[in-house]
Amino acid sequence: MQVLQYLETLAYWDWFIAGLVLVILEIFAPGAV
Repeated sequence: MQVLQYLETLAYWDWFIAGLVLVILEIFAPGAV
């Protein structure tokens, strides 16, 4: 079940990075999102 745990972590980081990108976009290009 180690693969499942790895995929779970990957999905978590995916959401984290997506949120980070959105925040950066809002800072550099307000109203673009």
